[in-house]
Amino acid sequence: MAGAGVTINGKLTSTIQYEVLTLKQVSTNIWLSYTNVSSESSEVLENKDVNFRDYDGTLLYSYSKSDFLGLAAMPPNPEHEGLMAQGWNWTLADAQSYVNACDKLDIG
Repeated sequence: MAGAGVTINGKLTSTIQYEVLTLKQVSTNIWLSYTNVSSESSEVLENKDVNFRDYDGTLLYSYSKSDFLGLAAMPPNPEHEGLMAQGWNWTLADAQSYVNACDKLDIG
């Protein structure tokens, strides 16, 4: 059984498992293959009221207004080999105050 992944904006969103069951020569130059395919999906992030983005715009975390206002700490900084994040460009208190007044915010 072989596998392949589908990525959107650098995030793995689904995995496809496939298996070649049979090969049949139809004519001199044409071969047909029959495959058994199954898929296993994982959650795809969608924009909500408060969105945290990586330096390249990739959506990392997404919260409804009420969920974000209930946070006790900012989500973890993004991680990349050879790069170090210094922190988000908002403090939690400032971001929660802004979201409480304006309903939406993109952070990153």
